[in-house]
Amino acid sequence: MSLTLLEQSLGQLACDIPGATRIFHTFKLDFCCGGHKSLREAAAGKDLDPVLIADALHRLQDTGETQHDWRNEPSELLIAHLLARYHARHREQARSHRGFVLLTYPRRNRLGSSARARNADTDG
Repeated sequence: MSLTLLEQSLGQLACDIPGATRIFHTFKLDFCCGGHKSLREAAAGKDLDPVLIADALHRLQDTGETQHDWRNEPSELLIAHLLARYHARHREQARSHRGFVLLTYPRRNRLGSSARARNADTDG
């Protein structure tokens, strides 16, 4: 097991190792806003074994999977990729869950109370 993974930042590992973000999600490690922390530091902050996480990252590296490095691409290309890959998928998911959301979360008035709560107050 290489100690270098333990000393690298979560943000750097997320960029360098395809699939690392899945592992970070599993362990609830913040690689975005907390991406400046080393793997060792982030794991210690959550009482996790950093060697266990590093081993999982090593297994990912051993698969030889590669990913596109977007850090050196023009902004326009990155934006087009994000819109196609993520925004389109989220819109599709929103359409498929629309009825569920409307049934689960009734519309609220400006003050945040639901229509049912308003009616209960006047029925009294």
